[in-house]
Amino acid sequence: MTRRVGIITTGQSPRSEYVAFHRNALRALGLEVEVSEHACLDGLDREQIRSFEIDPVDGPGIGCYVHSGAPADVRMGEGWEEIFVRRDWFIERAQSAVAAHENDGADVVLMCCAEW
Repeated sequence: MTRRVGIITTGQSPRSEYVAFHRNALRALGLEVEVSEHACLDGLDREQIRSFEIDPVDGPGIGCYVHSGAPADVRMGEGWEEIFVRRDWFIERAQSAVAAHENDGADVVLMCCAEW
């Protein structure tokens, strides 16, 4: 029986490398899975996100990759920027992603995140 696995990424989608990694890892363990993704900052543009950013030297935040016109990110390449956002604001964004997976019928939801 195919299980539906939802992954949540902290920034914006698509993050096809996360979908492929989880699909391949779970299938290598003998599990029949369909992997889908919802990203916490999808639906927001760069300006909407900017007011919730935090500089890591000012305290802990949630690491996110967002679509941007900034110079190519060292890890993600052209069109991406790594930022950190306030944790208090992020909670509702993460909960919305969980709810989206629940609405899609996910059997399990995995959070892919980094904190600084």
